[in-house]
Amino acid sequence: MPRNWTHAAGVLWPHLVEAGKARQTITYTEAAQVIGTNPLSVGHALGPIQAYCLENRLAPLTVVVVGKTSGLPGDGFIAWNAQDLPSASEAVRLQNWELVGNPFEGFGADDDETSMARILLDEPQRRGEIYRAVRDRGVLQRIFRLALLDVYEGCALCGLSFRCALEAAHILPWGECNDEEKVDVTNGLLLCSSHHKLFDDDVFTLTPKLTIEYYDPEGLDGRYGATDRTFALALHGRAVGAPLRSTARIDPSFVRRRNGRAG
Repeated sequence: MPRNWTHAAGVLWPHLVEAGKARQTITYTEAAQVIGTNPLSVGHALGPIQAYCLENRLAPLTVVVVGKTSGLPGDGFIAWNAQDLPSASEAVRLQNWELVGNPFEGFGADDDETSMARILLDEPQRRGEIYRAVRDRGVLQRIFRLALLDVYEGCALCGLSFRCALEAAHILPWGECNDEEKVDVTNGLLLCSSHHKLFDDDVFTLTPKLTIEYYDPEGLDGRYGATDRTFALALHGRAVGAPLRSTARIDPSFVRRRNGRAG
């Protein structure tokens, strides 16, 4: 039984695409044979595919995998209204899957998102290799987040430590990075979702000395409630939270490039 379900998803993906384009279905037994598992475990490989399609607003590719007797997707299928499966199948047929590509094909039998995140931390010289193997921004972002979760104890601005609320932020924005910089942990910091939004909107930034800079430190721009003052104004001038590994510490050159960019 394969333990690497991300790799299994990459193996299964083209079979689902071909079936969907041909208006055909694949049974769980047939899918299990493709990835070398048993029918009850196929859902582990379908999970990453369904999540990817949902996150990227693609047609629900996993609708093509059905029970041999029922002819319907299993209970884990949540990507479409179960009462309107014909339209889901038609959406899959019409989707341009060649343009989408296989987001999991870069994962070898020994690779998963966690192992790739570990490479970003332990072997940073392989950043370009990781980027080229994965390519898909959403998957790369998850790998980047896993790496930052491993070295930060919480939000680098406020300290919130609920993992479900923590996101990976780029200091130099994604669109301004070269391939390696997009997955360079020294160009990232872990932020709660609220501070991530404020950071992306330049309400907060950092100084090259790695202190937090709030755009309105005197509180003159509008009215501030008590929570606003604690959540925003009170952070001005504080040191940004540091990662547990010194090798993952923010590179000030990314801060200078961020602060000096046009616009």
